[in-house]
Amino acid sequence: MRPLTMFERALFVDQGRTPVTGVLVVRIRGQIEESRLRQALLRLQEKRALLRSLIVEKQGRPHFVVHTPPPPISLRIAERTSDEDWLRESREEWDRLFDAGREPLIRFTWLRGGKISELMLAGHHCIGDGRSFMLIMRNLLQFLDQPEHELGMVDDLRPMSDWLPDGVQHDRRLRRRIRTKAALINLVARCWRGSTHRTYGKPYLVHWEMPAGLVSALNKRCRQEHVSLFAVLAAAFMLAFRKMYGRRGISKVMAPVDPRGFLRKVGMDAFFAMAPTAKLSPRLSRAGSDIWALARWSQDNLAKQIRRMGP
Repeated sequence: MRPLTMFERALFVDQGRTPVTGVLVVRIRGQIEESRLRQALLRLQEKRALLRSLIVEKQGRPHFVVHTPPPPISLRIAERTSDEDWLRESREEWDRLFDAGREPLIRFTWLRGGKISELMLAGHHCIGDGRSFMLIMRNLLQFLDQPEHELGMVDDLRPMSDWLPDGVQHDRRLRRRIRTKAALINLVARCWRGSTHRTYGKPYLVHWEMPAGLVSALNKRCRQEHVSLFAVLAAAFMLAFRKMYGRRGISKVMAPVDPRGFLRKVGMDAFFAMAPTAKLSPRLSRAGSDIWALARWSQDNLAKQIRRMGP
């Protein structure tokens, strides 16, 4: 059992009565056996304590509580009729709520086809970010391909203090700073009276595809320019918004940073509900229309910010 952290509680909006769902889809060519898929889901729950947990109110706070035996991960099967079915199903999954007190906070949909299928993972954002969902999907595919393969066990419900580096554990001054900041944030959260409830309309999907040849050529050019694909895509978005909307078109791009690299004790397969971010705010006038110059600046600036992220 573990209480939800501040970020997890923030994403568990209205005690789960507001949908905050991430969706990940993979397309598989070949046959899938339903029995092996259900067995893979059982193995997935065996691996991760968080996937055997429900959210229960205790002492006025929501807690992750492991149930034995756990309710199974839901698997919905729908017949696949076209390459676009997953778009419709994704939209439906965004709006479906989780009953956090009765079921795991992930579920799967299998769009079953003869030669091509899609597996769709829907997960509540309070248990993981995009990388967390990719870890779940990767583990499921590993168990589906090799049912007897051992991937070890992960205890996602250890106290957060166990995750801290030794340098933080033994630094009394830093620990006092952490406690002081946590107390101030908690005080502000309790005293804050937000504005009226805002609605932003229905979620929408922007689905862009690039031909395989173009992706290959872009990756090759990135290697030649010594920049990452993320850096050049961020530069492309910034320049495109600037071209369409002028000087005030875009002021910054927020880049998520994987915290697993800083918390060695948790390993690279840990779940995090929210990642720290770095802000890219270049002066686009200096780069002009040179996308590669802007990409290099973005990558160098991002690297500097990540190096400054300490305990």
